[in-house]
Amino acid sequence: MSTSASGTAGTDGYYKVTLSAAVTTTFGTYIFRSGNGGSGASQKEVTGLQSIVDSSGSLFNVDPATYPVWKSSEFGNSGTNRQISETLMAQVVQDINIQSGTWPNLAVCHHGVFRAYANLLLGLKRFNNTVSLKGGYSAGIPFIGGGGQEIPVVTDRDCPANSMFFVNTDHLMEFMASDWEFMQEDGAVLNRVSGVDAYEAVLFKYMEVATDQRNAHGKLTDISHA
Repeated sequence: MSTSASGTAGTDGYYKVTLSAAVTTTFGTYIFRSGNGGSGASQKEVTGLQSIVDSSGSLFNVDPATYPVWKSSEFGNSGTNRQISETLMAQVVQDINIQSGTWPNLAVCHHGVFRAYANLLLGLKRFNNTVSLKGGYSAGIPFIGGGGQEIPVVTDRDCPANSMFFVNTDHLMEFMASDWEFMQEDGAVLNRVSGVDAYEAVLFKYMEVATDQRNAHGKLTDISHA
């Protein structure tokens, strides 16, 4: 099915997509570039945090229903958004530590969730013997969830809405068979495009993102945007 994106982003930061035919969608429906979806050998997209950081579903042929240790901590609200709180965030962080023995060192969220967290902290601002007052906030806002270590909270434009992912980057890795390079096994980088006054080249990379400890990560879902 062909689609087109409008030039104006919505209030939540996402672009509108116009479909050429009526479709029925449900919660958890996603849009992929044609041919890039699927699973297993048919999957073209790199495995992302939505698949890695999950409390259910097989990952790399290991099913948490059979091996319960192979699942991430997940705290939702049955699909109903609620205000973010430090208590909810600490619950995820501490459960990760209980399940895995490690602490997450990075939190990733969409811009709307980041603003909601920043708004939560506004009431905690204190100015003591301050000469220079600064507004706004830095790129990452730290959070301490019980391990004594600051966890930077950062934004990612591709992060799913209404969610915050807590990951341990020591247990995320990239497996790479080939770094970025042009396809030139026949000795030519550029090739003529048939019937068009143009040339084309193919740039490729063979890689996958994985984890060796799924319970070292967690996520907080059903968070209201700001």
